[in-house]
Amino acid sequence: MTTTILLVRHGETNFNLEGKIQGHSTESVLTPKGIQGGNKLGEALKLSYIVDIIISSDLPRAADTAKILADKLNIPRDSIIYDQRVREMYRGVWEGNCPYNSNEWKVFEKKLNQGVDYAPEGINIESYTSAMKRSKSLFDDLILQYKNKTILVSSHGEINKVFLGVSQNHNIQEVLLNDRKKYVQQNCCINEIIIDNGSACITKADYLITGRQNGKR
Repeated sequence: MTTTILLVRHGETNFNLEGKIQGHSTESVLTPKGIQGGNKLGEALKLSYIVDIIISSDLPRAADTAKILADKLNIPRDSIIYDQRVREMYRGVWEGNCPYNSNEWKVFEKKLNQGVDYAPEGINIESYTSAMKRSKSLFDDLILQYKNKTILVSSHGEINKVFLGVSQNHNIQEVLLNDRKKYVQQNCCINEIIIDNGSACITKADYLITGRQNGKR
């Protein structure tokens, strides 16, 4: 018997279209395309998996995606477990803005690409060390509490990258230098992590389901 974690990213949001940093913002919500994407993902998941439990970030874009998936999987919405450890990384005053061309953002990215867990002064963002700590806590709890189950986790792009790295026991430098670049995490993508005899294997990453898959897990 194995434990399966299905880690998905929420559907398209208004902030995605506007190029704004989302973080913990509650003003980032699903677009009609995002809702449609969630419905298609749910339909495809139902063909491929038997999901036992849904865990979601409590931020609107992920929570609403989780509700759509629950409906498609015939899982009661009131059984969804909302866990703040699944939240996107906090981006402080950058949230709701588009600082990608700013000098502050360029310095931030440069430091991360050098393997430095850098927090710009005055921005008040969450460190990757902090994100790894909560991801590790969640990962360990999922394995302990839902052994031999299939767990669907409705989450976010950047924290997904961290979670995938943590699942492979990567350290902070590996997360910063490798996982952040390796994983893309498009809207409504799915990542499949299989845990067998204490070993976690990423069997799907950045996977967009477009058709019927054979068999159910």
